[in-house]
Amino acid sequence: MAYRGKGGAVNDLVLIDHVDEQKILECLENHHRHNEIYTYIGPVLISVNPYKDISGLYGSGRIKKYVTKKMYENNPHVYAIAENAYRNMVENLQNECVVITGESGSGKTEAAKKVMEYVAAMSSKSREVQRVKNQLLE
Repeated sequence: MAYRGKGGAVNDLVLIDHVDEQKILECLENHHRHNEIYTYIGPVLISVNPYKDISGLYGSGRIKKYVTKKMYENNPHVYAIAENAYRNMVENLQNECVVITGESGSGKTEAAKKVMEYVAAMSSKSREVQRVKNQLLE
């Protein structure tokens, strides 16, 4: 289980002992210093736009680390959110929704692209490709 990032900050803000604004900011800053742009707060993913490319953050190698894994089994990542939504959709035959919100320039479009990249990678290997694609487009 991945409880802490490279700099020692918790990967899920619900694990902070005494929660206040300063502790949350310190945690996010610690992750950002170590090129870890994702942090959880329970089932919600917080993303801090790094305004630079981070080698190895995305791609097929990274996707493979999240396939069939629960959110807490790896470090926080948009692929973990996508995996959770995809698995719920396929296994429970229910629609899923991923809400991406933020201010202008915060990386919403990039996050949406990464969710779709993950789902496309999973769907291309599934017998239910057309069903999944239809659900996404509805």
